[in-house]
Amino acid sequence: KPGWGFANYVGIVATEDNTTVSISPKDVLADSNIYSELRTEPYQIVLNKGDTYQATAVGGAQGYALEVTGTRITSDKPVAVFSGDKAASVAANCCGDHLVEQQPPLTSWGAEYQTLPLARRVGGDTFRILASHDGTIVKINNEFVAILDQGMFYETVLSEPAQIIATKPIGVAQF
Repeated sequence: KPGWGFANYVGIVATEDNTTVSISPKDVLADSNIYSELRTEPYQIVLNKGDTYQATAVGGAQGYALEVTGTRITSDKPVAVFSGDKAASVAANCCGDHLVEQQPPLTSWGAEYQTLPLARRVGGDTFRILASHDGTIVKINNEFVAILDQGMFYETVLSEPAQIIATKPIGVAQF
């Protein structure tokens, strides 16, 4: 929608009929097909096998898009969840690339990760660490970096191999 600038989004794909999906937005979400319905409170949708749903984070000052990171999605049957950004700028001061990634379920998150820098990346790699529970303490190379509550994230640039350890399960993304 004009004036909303580039935005990040979440997409959901049902694997079975009559799948009830509960969505708890972190910021303001809009159905990507019907921008007139803005959502800030938890809501539910019902999808059938193969159906998709996409919601975009909207709002923010001067075209700055709000975040879908931290939006909680649960369902009564298996679903695939994707998140992305229409024009993300990673390790650059201009331009934007379309990014999308399927999200692993919380049951697969761990509390310890080992990282390696990308081979040709100059200036380090951007990492985003997302908490699944309140009061999650995060350390990088045994140095305290953050205490995160559910849905909050810590973002940093690492240029060397690192160990990320948390007191509770976390999701770690390398951009």
